[in-house]
Amino acid sequence: MHSLYRSLAILTALLAGAGTNMSTSLAQTAPVAPGSIRVDGRILGESAPPAPNEPPLVIPDFRNAMRDMIVSLGEYAHTRNSHFVVLVRHGLGLLMKSEREAKIERMTLEQDTGPIPPTPEPAGTFNRRLVQSLDGVVVDGQFCAEEPTASPGFIAALHDIGLNILTIDHCGTPDAAEKALRTAQTQHIVAHADSGTTPLAGPGPMVLAGNNPQGVNSLAQATNALFVEGNSSEGSKELWLIRLRDTNHDVLVIDPFWRDRIPLSAADVASLRLKQTGSRRLVLARLHLSQAADTRYYWNNDWKINDPKWLTGPVPGKPGTYVVAYWEKEWRELVGKMFNGMMDLGFDGIVLEGADAYAPMESKIFIK
Repeated sequence: MHSLYRSLAILTALLAGAGTNMSTSLAQTAPVAPGSIRVDGRILGESAPPAPNEPPLVIPDFRNAMRDMIVSLGEYAHTRNSHFVVLVRHGLGLLMKSEREAKIERMTLEQDTGPIPPTPEPAGTFNRRLVQSLDGVVVDGQFCAEEPTASPGFIAALHDIGLNILTIDHCGTPDAAEKALRTAQTQHIVAHADSGTTPLAGPGPMVLAGNNPQGVNSLAQATNALFVEGNSSEGSKELWLIRLRDTNHDVLVIDPFWRDRIPLSAADVASLRLKQTGSRRLVLARLHLSQAADTRYYWNNDWKINDPKWLTGPVPGKPGTYVVAYWEKEWRELVGKMFNGMMDLGFDGIVLEGADAYAPMESKIFIK
């Protein structure tokens, strides 16, 4: 990551005009001999000064910084437990080499004076290291949105490289939700579909009941999922757990904390691994990679913007939630501790959320 910090410093200096002092330059101009002509500070006929020995500008690689964090977590999880499930949400753009990355690579190769490098892989090539560190992806808005998030060709490509696909759809009506589930099953996709229009705070009548009586020990055996995105829908942790246990979905995805601060115990997680019918299911935890919240257990009331330095600013429209510099060592260490703690609790896997945080940062640096 040192190159990222250095790149940001260079970019800031260039944008600010650092290193250019016109008054000093003029004050140090040497006298011109009679009959000589000076243009742009140099006498005509005089040899050009050597080019400054400055390193080339390196464009910050926000995309690979996010990939690196996900790969580190995935590789750690699979080394510790080969059956542990690692999914990425909001991260489809990380899976393949982008057109932007291909352009930057071409620009770099054009300036390379060393031995002939190997032919670069084209845009659209899957990032093998990232793919190998994951078990699947979570796609929002695949079946009940005006346009599906992933095209049929992309869905087929994900299946071809061995990634499981889970989807989340808020369909507005029970009929639309039922149709989404049926369509997902024909495409070998594990789907969450409800009749609401916004993320679910907890189980309720808008959630379609799971109908698979079989036990589930892997994503390949799952037919449906329940994503619960709130953690305060009930008056106590115990009531919240009762509502969660009273479901039959093959995959249950939850926050590992009730009301952001009270963690589930290993016994709580173990109890959730059984459907209401008593058969086995998978229970996954949610972990955000690129946002922090002042309601979370790790929050220090003395923190403020840029102190710690990874706390960069508020998230618009979400009071108490903050954008983080996810490449910073201290933030990555905090994420690593949370990830490790979730594994200790006995979750079957973790859904890594907020993986698209690189996109707004890339958009601020235009590449021709």
